[in-house]
Amino acid sequence: MSNKIYSNWVQLHNDSNLRKNLADKISDSWYESFKANIDPYKSKPFIYSNKDFEKVKEDSKSIYIHANYVLERMYKCMPKTNLGLALFDKNACLLKLYGSDYFMTWAKENYLVKGVVLSENVIGTNAISLGLRHKQPISVVGEENFSKFAIDIASYFSPVILELEKNEMIVYGGVAIIGPVTEKDNNLLTTAIAISREINLQLFWFNNLTTLTSAINGYGIIGIDQSSGKNHVLFSNKNIFDILSIPHIDIYYKTLEEVIDPYPKNKKFWKIINNSEIVTDITINLSINNNQIYVSMSTTPFFEHKFHINGLSIHINSTERLNNLISNHTGNNARFTFSTIIGKSENYLEILNHAKAASFNNSNILLLGESGVGKDVIAQAIHNESPRKNKSFIAINCAALPKDLISTEFFGYDEGAFTGSRKGGNVGKFELANNGTIFLDEIGDMPLDLQATLLRVIEQKSFMRIGSNISTKLDVRIIAATNKNLIEKIKQREFREDLFYRLAIIRINIPPLRERTEDILLLANNFINLICERINKPPVTLSPEVKDFFMKYSWPGNVRELQNLLEGIIQIYNDKTITLQHIKHYFDTAFQLYDQSKTYVPLELHSSNALAVNKNMGNSDTKEKIIKALDLNKQNKTRTAEYLGISRRTLYRKLDEYDLL
Repeated sequence: MSNKIYSNWVQLHNDSNLRKNLADKISDSWYESFKANIDPYKSKPFIYSNKDFEKVKEDSKSIYIHANYVLERMYKCMPKTNLGLALFDKNACLLKLYGSDYFMTWAKENYLVKGVVLSENVIGTNAISLGLRHKQPISVVGEENFSKFAIDIASYFSPVILELEKNEMIVYGGVAIIGPVTEKDNNLLTTAIAISREINLQLFWFNNLTTLTSAINGYGIIGIDQSSGKNHVLFSNKNIFDILSIPHIDIYYKTLEEVIDPYPKNKKFWKIINNSEIVTDITINLSINNNQIYVSMSTTPFFEHKFHINGLSIHINSTERLNNLISNHTGNNARFTFSTIIGKSENYLEILNHAKAASFNNSNILLLGESGVGKDVIAQAIHNESPRKNKSFIAINCAALPKDLISTEFFGYDEGAFTGSRKGGNVGKFELANNGTIFLDEIGDMPLDLQATLLRVIEQKSFMRIGSNISTKLDVRIIAATNKNLIEKIKQREFREDLFYRLAIIRINIPPLRERTEDILLLANNFINLICERINKPPVTLSPEVKDFFMKYSWPGNVRELQNLLEGIIQIYNDKTITLQHIKHYFDTAFQLYDQSKTYVPLELHSSNALAVNKNMGNSDTKEKIIKALDLNKQNKTRTAEYLGISRRTLYRKLDEYDLL
């Protein structure tokens, strides 16, 4: 700027005495404008072309939409028709003007049109660029404006800023009350501040809604504004992108049809949306970019009468979130860890080390061992030690399910898949366990036809619900368990050899309790403490005779039998010490339940207990004892084995040896 121009400006402002009253920030801005050699007589603001302005609006649509609802209402309440409202983006570009025809004509004559950029670098000091730079309200009136074209303008500007945590700020732009300098009024700055705060409140509400709802993994929300007859996305949280498997892009005020495949795809979904139906937790199949996904969907209406908004909030839960919720509330969640497992026997500790090492990979595991050794406990510990520990753990007993229902339990079904199927369909256990672990107990009792299906699922890493043609990708770690001899079952063609090798990549054989005698009293004392604490009884102790019996007894029911025995005695008796008599009575009572005629032979409870008796059996009397035990226990093999103090495997071997099968 030439010295002549500067001198003229100084003379002008000295004559009006205005220079003495300029605020520090305005003075600093004037000085910077001088340094930048901006000519106050020739400088004019830059105006975007229509094409470029549309891009500016797209980038500023958040403040444009939210502020529009406020400013449309506010300008109608303006006390003077020659004042108007202006909305600016964060770069001081004028997005929209609100005012009377008189104001619009005046504004156009003073370069105040959509797309004009009131940049401090181009036109020097002005309220909009100064307020944005300092992030605070400010007024610049008449000759406080640096450029001559603006000396007849009074501007009262307040920025729209959203303050976040850690002193972070998002500057969206701002609003200004603008008019001829003859209408200057210091109270107008207060009004501008009030308007910007109302816009801030709207932005805060929607931003807070997005932040809060994003804290719940697997829960997505989309709010749509239907007031214009279209489905404009008004708000959404970040989870929705992961649930729908779409890129994390800005979908604000895009139509919902740009996010979810439009009609005629997703007919059920669009029927709900276009009719503004209110639904709760319905299972729906969505087509997203030609990919099929299952979700649970709910809708709620919302109204903003003040801003003339009405629409729907669409709540979408991913199947993974639903599966985790179901898993956590069905008792199938994994509770045990390796640190909570009791044992110090060398052979058992070795097994635990193998199991822990197996936890860190995704290979399928087969747990072998007699009934009651704690295969389910080991399975839970493996899951909780694995990278999948924060995902679902689903346990299913293959022997407990009716053959005609086992496929639907495993893989679920779609609505209408068969007569009597539940509305909305049903989620299967494998879908519940997706991304986590599924524990298939008693795998040796799985029907052959389902074995073939399971093999196919393992190989293809996907499955279909019954009655569906949609394939669901599967990422699940299988831990199977059995007390059966699967090699023998393979020979008898009762178990598929190819499935066995798929499941038994890692094999862990858990020893029976009688082979880990060092752990018996440890387990007993632990069970006593847990049981007494649960039923609010003082802790009890074991008599020396009971300890001796525990160490010599064969425990055919293994750890489960020990736990049940102690719980039964502690529940019934109030004595401080468990004696041999308590145990004799417990076993006698148990065998009375097996034989209603009560023609049973009571268990000998002394140092030569059942295990010792069995070890000393001669071939001549063993067959007779087995026959008698079978008769006493109504030919029930499990109870007979328990009565004799031997495993079922040993019993079957002897039955075969003596031609008793």
